Amino acid sequence: MEEEFFNNAQHKKVRVRHVHVDGVSRTRGNLVGKQIERVLDVQTFGELMHEVNHATANLSSLNVFKKVEVQLDTTTVLERDPDGVTGVDVTFVVDEKKRVSGKTGTKLGNNEGNVHAELDLCNVFGRADQFSFKYGRGTRRKRFFHASFTKPIAGRPRRRFNVEAYQSQVDNTAWGSHFSLDRALAINFTTPSQRGRHDLAYAAVWRHVTGLPASASWQVRSLAGHTLKSSLKHTFTIDRRDSPSLPTRGALLALSSELAGLGGDLHFLKQELEATLSRRLGATTGWSGTAALRAGYVRARAGEAVHVGDRFFLGGPHSVRHFLHQGLGPRAGGDSLGGDMFWAAGLHLHGPLPFVGMRSQLPLRLHGFWTAGNLALSDPARGMLGNAGALARDWRSSCGAGFVLSLGIARLELNYGLPLRAGPCDATKPGFQVGLGVSFL
Repeated sequence: MEEEFFNNAQHKKVRVRHVHVDGVSRTRGNLVGKQIERVLDVQTFGELMHEVNHATANLSSLNVFKKVEVQLDTTTVLERDPDGVTGVDVTFVVDEKKRVSGKTGTKLGNNEGNVHAELDLCNVFGRADQFSFKYGRGTRRKRFFHASFTKPIAGRPRRRFNVEAYQSQVDNTAWGSHFSLDRALAINFTTPSQRGRHDLAYAAVWRHVTGLPASASWQVRSLAGHTLKSSLKHTFTIDRRDSPSLPTRGALLALSSELAGLGGDLHFLKQELEATLSRRLGATTGWSGTAALRAGYVRARAGEAVHVGDRFFLGGPHSVRHFLHQGLGPRAGGDSLGGDMFWAAGLHLHGPLPFVGMRSQLPLRLHGFWTAGNLALSDPARGMLGNAGALARDWRSSCGAGFVLSLGIARLELNYGLPLRAGPCDATKPGFQVGLGVSFL
């Protein structure tokens, strides 16, 4: 009876008689109930499977269960039901995570390596709340501490409230002749919409630019000392890619606006755009192509300069390849000054290794690319069109080929290439270049 039911019952009428959740001890019942309540309203087997999958995804998204499994128990047709409705009992079997856990580890990526220790408190109040404390030391962030609290809003796992505080000492001497001691408090709300995801965040950041050597340029020296940024930022994201690290199809669009000046001594408006489009090149070739674009503009209040921590930087294995990290754009002596407007674009080609043919499930792929971009400091005397023209002129580019390895949400690139166009002050890196991280142009 069950085998016939599952094979032919897409439109067969069903009635969910009972829904059980086994394995819950600390999680509040009303929170669990919100994740599974729609299962009771189904009328066909197709609806049942859809809502069971939806409830399973919701329970997993709470991030308080190690695993979530589902059991369906069908009974014979109810004798008193003239419509021949089949009764179904649904059981969700869950395994709650430990209340307290800790770990140590290492992390490599985005031009930094670090070691860290982390303590996590899970589901302390039974409402899918999470406390996290992390301390570590790294090659660029010499010392950092991070504490955060997050929980769902109104029991909806995809609507989140997060508050975090952190302190980090960042070594920027390799490109900017200074250290930056940052202390911050941030509050973030995340909610989905029909088209994408909205993130609204408030941040108060106390920066201290210090540790300047005698060789530091006067442009960097002018930014030394303490500053306080109080800003509100909104980000809208649409992500339809089939993989975050190595997509073969789909698109990404992210738009962000940040307004600083709600207190503090920094006042600016910063806007950024990121877009990617990936397509398979033929149904059976195993090759895919990706086009990527990034752009941004930040404008400070009249008479003020944009702080170095809020400027844009280009160059390195994660943006315009075969330039040094932060090595593209305006410089003073050996210091990269960054810019308040930029654009960057890339074309990428990925394909299977020749000796494995069409085994596209292998995470290692061939990689060919062309990247380009420009970075500049705006001049109010030139006006908007004049600044746009300056950004369009004297752009830089590079090309190369190599290998890319997908590591889940991160990826590793090993490329050989060279700059095609470079400015007289740019720091280039022809030859081999290695990149490991999450965000790539």
